[in-house]
Amino acid sequence: MAQLTRGVAQRTLFPILSRLSGEDTARQRAEFFRSHRIFLGASLIPISIFLLTGPLIIDFCYDDRYLAAGTLLQVLSLGAAGGTLRALAGPVVLSRGNSFARMIITGVEAVVLFTCMLVGGKIWGLHGFTGGFVVAQYLSYLPGIYFLRRYGVWNPKVDATYFLLTTILGAAGFTLWWDRLEAGFAL
Repeated sequence: MAQLTRGVAQRTLFPILSRLSGEDTARQRAEFFRSHRIFLGASLIPISIFLLTGPLIIDFCYDDRYLAAGTLLQVLSLGAAGGTLRALAGPVVLSRGNSFARMIITGVEAVVLFTCMLVGGKIWGLHGFTGGFVVAQYLSYLPGIYFLRRYGVWNPKVDATYFLLTTILGAAGFTLWWDRLEAGFAL
């Protein structure tokens, strides 16, 4: 899911960003912000489906041996939401011709991912390893904010709204399937 959103961001938002790299006009900036909102809104559809119905999807597709996979689908969808937030930073820096910044962002993402998964796995085993993946997706968004702000294309209100919506959907999904969540942690 995260690779899909990153690919879509690269193919749809990159051309708009490239036009912004020359002479920034209010119209071009408005077009970019509108496309960014559409991008986040469209990604919210599959993420919300997986967050709210992950266990139901797994029940439909697999037998009882895979009950815990429904909760895993929900958790990984929460991570995909974080990955969607950070998907914009790469195309922004590349559209400005700053491949070094892209390398820095990718390096920071790798270090944060490795560290969070290692620490989570060491403390809480497999569940901590998975939780570390999710936490890393959101922490990796932070260095991207620097470059988004630097190039004048960070929209904190839209990103905060997206974060809030996915948090609410995640809480609703985990509450709805709480018995599965407890059973998954018992495994």
